[in-house]
Amino acid sequence: MEPSELDGQQLSPSDITGVGRPWLAGRGFVLGLLVVAILSLGVRFGVYWAAGPVDLTGDEVRYVRAAKQVRQGDGYGVGGTRDARWPPAHSFFLSLFLTESPSSAPDFRSLDSRSLIGPQLALGALLAVLTALLGHVLFDSKTALLAGLLAALYPTFVGYSHYFWSETLLLVLTTAALILAIRAARNHRLLEAVLAGLLFGAAGLTREIALLLAVGMAIWWIVTVPRIDRRRDTARALLMLACAGIVILPWTARNFRLLDRFVPVSTVFWMGMREGNTLQGENWLRPDRQQLTSFRAQMASFSDERRGVEFARGEALELIQAEQPTWIFKKLVRNSALLFSPDSFVFKKVSRGCYGEPALWAVRLVLVSALLAYLGIVVAGLFGIATSPDLARRLLPALVLGIIAVVHILAQASSRYRLPLMPLLMVYAAAWATAGFPLRRLSRRSLVACLLCLAILLGWCVPYFWNDALALWGSGTYSDPWRP
Repeated sequence: MEPSELDGQQLSPSDITGVGRPWLAGRGFVLGLLVVAILSLGVRFGVYWAAGPVDLTGDEVRYVRAAKQVRQGDGYGVGGTRDARWPPAHSFFLSLFLTESPSSAPDFRSLDSRSLIGPQLALGALLAVLTALLGHVLFDSKTALLAGLLAALYPTFVGYSHYFWSETLLLVLTTAALILAIRAARNHRLLEAVLAGLLFGAAGLTREIALLLAVGMAIWWIVTVPRIDRRRDTARALLMLACAGIVILPWTARNFRLLDRFVPVSTVFWMGMREGNTLQGENWLRPDRQQLTSFRAQMASFSDERRGVEFARGEALELIQAEQPTWIFKKLVRNSALLFSPDSFVFKKVSRGCYGEPALWAVRLVLVSALLAYLGIVVAGLFGIATSPDLARRLLPALVLGIIAVVHILAQASSRYRLPLMPLLMVYAAAWATAGFPLRRLSRRSLVACLLCLAILLGWCVPYFWNDALALWGSGTYSDPWRP
C-alpha cells in the first residue's frame, strides 16, 4: 500500500514501524547508539571545558540551594524553610552528588558545584541516546541515529547540559516515558505501561507539565487502538496514569501536612499565572521587567507560603479580569512568540555575563548555529509530522504540542517551556530527511496546516526575536540583559 493511501485512516500503535522488534535491533544500531553517546558526551565536556565555569542565574540558584539544604539534612525547601514553591525532583537529584556542606551562597567555582557538572553532562548525553531510541520505536534505525545526532549537537541541549535548570532531567524522564508508553501500546506489555507511568510521575515531580503529557499519552493510546482492543488498552493506559499518581502521592501528602491544602506538586502555578499576565500598558507584547521585579519582591515578603499563594492568585485573577475581552487575544499573540521564537536561554546566560566576557565572534557563532538548528528542526519536523504515514504517528506530536502550547499560552511562556517537544521534533525531522524529504504524501489539509504553522513561525515568532538577535550580533548581549 502506498503511504498516501494511509492518510486519514485510524491505525493502531501496533501499525507503527517495527512491530515485534526488540529494543536494540542489530549490532550496527547498537554501535550507532554508542557513537551518539560518545559524541554527545564529548561535545558537552568540550564545550564546558572551553566555556566553563558558568555562573548561575534565576531559578538555578533556587534548585542548587534546595539541593544543599536536602544534602545537609534540613529537608526540602529554599532559604532554610520547608516549602512547596518549586517541584522537588531536580533538587533531590542534585543533592545526590554534592560532596560537601557548602555555604548558602552558590558559587559555581566551588568544589560542590564542580561535583554537579559530571551528572548534568551525563544527563545531556543520555538525552541524545533516548532521542535516538524514541526515533527507533516510532520509525526505524536510520531515523533513530540521525535524531540522536541532532540531539547530540543541538546547541540549546548542549548549553542546558551544564545549566542547573530542571529541563535536562525533565527531558530525560519524559522522553524515556514516551518510549515505554509507545512500546506498551504496541506490545500490550503491562510492565512497560507501569514503568512509563512511574517515569511520568518522576517527571511530574520535576515539572508538573509532565503529568499533563501523561494524560495526553493515555488519550493517544486509547484513541489510536482498534475498537476491538479498546477496553484492554484503556485499562492499561489508566494503569499508566495510576502509576504516575502513585509516584507523586507521598509528595502530595507531605504538602497537605505542610500547607493544609491539596497541592499535588508545587505552588508555583499561581506565581506563574501572575507573572504571565503583565499585559498592561502600550508595550504589552513584552513582559514588563519592573512589574515582575516588584511582584517577586512582594512574594518574597510573605513568610507564610499559603498567604503568598493567595496573593498571587488574587493578583492573577484581577489582571485577567481587567484585560477582558481582549485577554485571550493578547495572551495568544505574546505567549506564542515567547514560546516558539528562536530565543534560547543560552543567549540569556551569555547576556547576563554567566560566561564571563566571551569574544564577539564566539557569541555570533552560537547565535547563528542556534538559530539555524532550531528553525531547521522545527520546519523539517513539521513536514515530518505531516508526511507520516498513519494517524498514530501524526497524532502523538500534535497532542504534545497542543498540551505545551495551551498551558503556556494561558499561563507563562518562555523558550524553556517548549523543550519537551524538541526530541519529538528531532525524530520527525530525521524521519523526513531519511525518507528523502518527500512532499507527495502531503494531503491538501496537511499542506494548509504546514503553511499556517510556517506563517506563524516565520511571520511572527522569528521577527519577535529579531531585535534581540541584532543586539547579540552587534554587542554580544541583549539590549536588556536582565529582561525575563
